[in-house]
Formats: sequence, C-alpha cells, structure tokens
Amino acid sequence: MDTTLEFLQPFKPHSIGLIDSEYPIFQENLEEYSQEDSRPCTLEERGVLDMKYKEEAVNYWKSGKTKRLSVELVQKRFEEVNSLRQLYRWEKSLEKDAGGNE
Repeated sequence: MDTTLEFLQPFKPHSIGLIDSEYPIFQENLEEYSQEDSRPCTLEERGVLDMKYKEEAVNYWKSGKTKRLSVELVQKRFEEVNSLRQLYRWEKSLEKDAGGNE
C-alpha cells in the first residue's frame, strides 16, 4: 500500500513582499477601517461590568407588575444594556452563579 501523495504540479513556496504604505489603495482601506469602528467600547466589551450591575439591571427588567419591562425602559436606567437577548444571557448567568453558591 502506497502512503505518499502525488501532486500534478510540484510545490512552489510563496514569495514574501513588503507593502509600501505610499500605495493609495492601502491608504483608502486604512481610512475606511478606522472610520468604520470608531465607536468607543462599552464596559461589557472591556469585561468591566460586575455581577452586581448585571443583577440590578435584570431585577429592574423583571420588576414589572404583570410582565417584564421593555428594553428601552431598562436602557434609560442601565446604559450598558444593549438588547433583550443580553438581558436573557445575564439572567441565565446569574441563575447559574446562584445555583453554584448554594
């Protein structure tokens, strides 16, 4: 049994080249990239939000008399809340942590 591979064309290593920043196309792409993501990071993206903040946000969200409060209302008090999905993730995370502490 033959265990070697046979290629139709011989292997040719790639050459290495330097990109000169004087190329106009490179400058245009660089400017587009820097403008595209110019918004500042949120505290959550930097990993700074603590569990207390998340717990307060989730408890406030769940504090409605008959149903949960809207995301827009929660965002007025807790600016780091971005979406309903995020609130559900935080709720699940808090429940998991509470279950491990018992």
